[in-house]
Amino acid sequence: MDRRREVRVTADQMVRVTALGTYRRKMDGIAVDLSGRGLRVLLPDPVDLGDALKIELEDTLLLGEVCYCSPREYGYMVGIEVDQVLSGLADLARLNQALFDSTPARVILPVSEQA
Repeated sequence: MDRRREVRVTADQMVRVTALGTYRRKMDGIAVDLSGRGLRVLLPDPVDLGDALKIELEDTLLLGEVCYCSPREYGYMVGIEVDQVLSGLADLARLNQALFDSTPARVILPVSEQA
């Protein structure tokens, strides 16, 4: 019997993972499946339980914590509890650029010397 509270969706999508623990490192992996609260990722190297991870996929950035890391034939299956999700990053970048481009240039006036 499956006791999950949320439905898992198969992802099979390339992701870029940054381990933010003691030894910060980046690696490419495959998001195997995901739900509203977490995801499973196949990684080439192990990560420590409790480590914070940044997961980048398409137009989304996820921040989460490692729940488990088990060896598999072709790497390590990592369960991640997702804490934060930022999506629509391309739209945000375009908005940021538009705001930057429309900001008037600052004029710095020289400070007058006192006599």
